[in-house]
Amino acid sequence: MNETTRQRMTEAFWKHVGPSVEGYGDAINMLLRLLTRQQFDGVLEHVTGGEWEVAGTRRSTIRLRHGIRIHLDGQGGGQIEDKLHEPCPSCGEPYCLLDCDRSQADDPPETGDEARLRVEYNRAIDGLTSLVLAHACAGVEVKAPAYLEGIETAVQACGNELS
Repeated sequence: MNETTRQRMTEAFWKHVGPSVEGYGDAINMLLRLLTRQQFDGVLEHVTGGEWEVAGTRRSTIRLRHGIRIHLDGQGGGQIEDKLHEPCPSCGEPYCLLDCDRSQADDPPETGDEARLRVEYNRAIDGLTSLVLAHACAGVEVKAPAYLEGIETAVQACGNELS
């Protein structure tokens, strides 16, 4: 991170924190110099409750059910995280099809059919979360009760279809 970016991030942080941390200035400035952009956004998300501005760009984080967190970059794009994906019980990877070391054991924790269903479920969840991200980036109110109910129904349908 270059010094200009670091300075802008520091200014944005102090704009939101203000005098509530007076006396800790040197320590906080040192910490800010060590933060990556993603870590800094996390600090601002916590301090501001989910919306902040950096260098004229409004950023925000939206939290939904199932550990879904949408990070909007303020320029029409974003990222999404979730806790819906099912990991391989051997290695923790969501798309492992029994090709990890532990799943090659004499008594693997899941069968080939179970692994295939897990991967298909995870692909369906990818499609669903991609759609939710696209809607959030387009300005759809993804926190609306009807929208949240639709997500819940779609998640259940993914599980039911593949069980």
